[in-house]
Amino acid sequence: MELLPYEEFSALRLQQFLPPDAEINDYECDRQTWKCEYHEIFDESTLFCFADNPPTTLSGIGTDLGEGGLPFEIGEAILRTVRLPVNTRATRDELIAKFGKPEYCWLDDGPEATREGLDFLRFDVSGRWPYKVAFTVRLEAGGLTRFFIARKDFWVDEG
Repeated sequence: MELLPYEEFSALRLQQFLPPDAEINDYECDRQTWKCEYHEIFDESTLFCFADNPPTTLSGIGTDLGEGGLPFEIGEAILRTVRLPVNTRATRDELIAKFGKPEYCWLDDGPEATREGLDFLRFDVSGRWPYKVAFTVRLEAGGLTRFFIARKDFWVDEG
């Protein structure tokens, strides 16, 4: 599976997915899951992270979906644009079928590790342009509540 080439990924901007009157803010990053020097943020739920400032190299995208996050149709547009082969209605089983065994998931830590009926799954997506992708998904009915995609060359190992 080939996701968006890094050059095209870096050309993405949050405003292309939002209504023209949406208020986009910026702030400096205080966490380092992937290399971040600058953010575009919308409604405290959606981040476009850049490895540099001024922002030219997009390193990752993270967003909440639904109540308290982006509308599902905007989430769908982002997923399509970065060529992730899932939609916002995906189930845990569908994610594993598309991406293989997760590199990490909450359920691997035992059923008590799930949070409020959710599971978090993180995958390595290889190819010419490798990425880390992760999804928080409802266990009962399926459907994403959050996802992120980050360039693997900007990923910060936790170990």
